[in-house]
Amino acid sequence: MNLPFRPAILMMAAVLLSLAGCRQAVTYKITQEGRQVTRHFPMTLRVALLKDEAPKHPSINLSMGKQRWKANALDAYKDKEYVRGISKMIAQDLASSGLFTQVLPPDGANAAADYELRGTVWDFSAVGKWKIAPENVVIFSSVFLNLPGALISAMSTRWVKTEVVSSVILTNLQIVDLRNGKTLWTCPPLRAGGVETVRWSQADVGPLVKLANRDLQQVVTQLINRLNDAKLGGGPH
Repeated sequence: MNLPFRPAILMMAAVLLSLAGCRQAVTYKITQEGRQVTRHFPMTLRVALLKDEAPKHPSINLSMGKQRWKANALDAYKDKEYVRGISKMIAQDLASSGLFTQVLPPDGANAAADYELRGTVWDFSAVGKWKIAPENVVIFSSVFLNLPGALISAMSTRWVKTEVVSSVILTNLQIVDLRNGKTLWTCPPLRAGGVETVRWSQADVGPLVKLANRDLQQVVTQLINRLNDAKLGGGPH
């Protein structure tokens, strides 16, 4: 009786192990949506590695009383850090915007640059309320009923809703003239995020990482629009 179930159990174990070992990167698809770029600064800007002052979740699995949550903890990311990825994405998005003649990432420190963008990651968080019952249905159906069970469980949990909460905040943003060390431009804190009701499966770690990436994209769009209105060299703006 147990023989037909063994391949399914082994397959499920392999999937769980592969997911546990997966590390994700900070990335998103760069688009023009929301941008208001009408300017061009004929200079080379380097994006410095941002300072990391964001609160850290201790684990991707959190317990608050009897409630379980999933989080985009450091364990979910490549090399267990996300600030380098954030800094690189800012550089890529700024380069795509056309605001500057050239934009260098943090690892381009040896290349000549006129200005440097500096700042701090104050928050980079995404958590989702995890529901035990749907998880048990999926595991039971997938292991003991194989493919038909997986399809049944997908349909039965399709309408289960939960909440996710995200917050991305960048602070202390400034552009510094590398020739004389003067601060040419400063920016107030930029933020994105909020509370959303989503399908239960969107509260898992992978979707939460994508949620934080989406919020980062919104913050960088705000940054680009503010730079478009900037008066570099004219003091804080």
